[in-house]
Amino acid sequence: MVIHDMFHGLRLTWETGFSMIIYFSNSLLMVKLVSKRVCHHHMFKSLVGLINNLEMKGWDYLMCNIKVLTL
Repeated sequence: MVIHDMFHGLRLTWETGFSMIIYFSNSLLMVKLVSKRVCHHHMFKSLVGLINNLEMKGWDYLMCNIKVLTL
């Protein structure tokens, strides 16, 4: 799942020592989910909370949605 991949990627990035990242995702739903408050009944509430905790660490972080073009 995209949100699991995002969490593990951000965690590894932080543990590796990177201080500036831009995270690109082709999932607009995931970007919206992580950037807004999530209802405490949402099935991904715990993962979103962990991602939000990672975002608050001392680094420059930007999350962007990209549109995937298909030919």
